[in-house]
Amino acid sequence: MNPVQILVNGVQRWMNPVQILVNRVQRWINPVQTLVNGVLRWMNLVQTLVNGVQRWINPVQILVHEYKRLITGIFIYLENTLAFFSAPLRETKNLSVL
Repeated sequence: MNPVQILVNGVQRWMNPVQILVNRVQRWINPVQTLVNGVLRWMNLVQTLVNGVQRWINPVQILVHEYKRLITGIFIYLENTLAFFSAPLRETKNLSVL
């Protein structure tokens, strides 16, 4: 037998189990890759949702702050108006006591 043919036969004998091992590893890699892709897709969806919520939080905070200022302003106005109109009454009461 030719030495080259002996070498080729030996390499082929080792290649077959290696090919079987590679096929089995590839069979495991595909589902794992599918799982990783699914997890990445969900993470992307959650990140998009979080970004959307964060985009709404700031305007809502500003709106709440402005409403608080408005309500506070209304109460200050009412308090000042009440004080303004009740001051002459107090002065009149004080005069009548004299």
